Amino acid sequence: MIELKTETDGFRQNAAVAERNRSKAMVQTVQPQAAVVVRHIQDYGPRTTNRLIASYAEAGNEAGIGRFVVPPIVPDPDEEEHRAVLLRQLQIAQQSFAFLDWQITAAQRYDASRGYDQRRRTGRKKKARRMSQPYYKKIRQQRNWWRRRLEAAERAWVDFNQAEGTAIVVNALAAFREVGIGTATTHVTKRAITVRKKVYGGSGKTVATGDMAFVHFVSHEPHVKLVQRNTRFMSDALKQIEEPRVRRVSKRTFVRSVGEGTAWTQAA
Repeated sequence: MIELKTETDGFRQNAAVAERNRSKAMVQTVQPQAAVVVRHIQDYGPRTTNRLIASYAEAGNEAGIGRFVVPPIVPDPDEEEHRAVLLRQLQIAQQSFAFLDWQITAAQRYDASRGYDQRRRTGRKKKARRMSQPYYKKIRQQRNWWRRRLEAAERAWVDFNQAEGTAIVVNALAAFREVGIGTATTHVTKRAITVRKKVYGGSGKTVATGDMAFVHFVSHEPHVKLVQRNTRFMSDALKQIEEPRVRRVSKRTFVRSVGEGTAWTQAA
């Protein structure tokens, strides 16, 4: 009997080396283009407190695509305008809640003076107590809504003052519209004006998997989507990519490949 044996260790080693070289070549192709995007954001991106610019610089550094200077966070030039808007929101919420609470208290006192309490009515011929009327049910609903708005306004005011001008004010440009409360009217924004005082920064990574290499970098600042919608800074930065094999991929593609986020990829 003749036995033949094939040594496969050498083939496997060569295949592993070739795969590493291939992955390295893909990474070396995609990283410089990703660096161009981050650099363009740093040069031409919107600057108010520098939070957005700093977050992408941190993400680029973490992804290993270059060494980017992380600028310091500075006070917002629109700080006084934001302070005035937040103060207006707080004052309106305080006045509206106090007015509705006064109406509820007055109705409860009236019921008590006529021999009613919150549990039952005494006397068969007396009119239904005020607190059971549809008008006061609506007043209670409005008071509960304004209580929540007041709590949000107080939190926003405290956070804004603690941040010393470096906070992000979300919905600061919202229009105040007239609404009715009880027998009066007031003004309110559709959504509460809120404040983010925490600096969230950014994160990034470079991943080579299969026949693709990814550079993933993201800003965690809460206002990044709003700023992108208003200024298109990311769209302008992506136009700076010159390598035709490098493109932006969808979140679905990236998740399917490596499990998270959005990225720029170089296809093999």
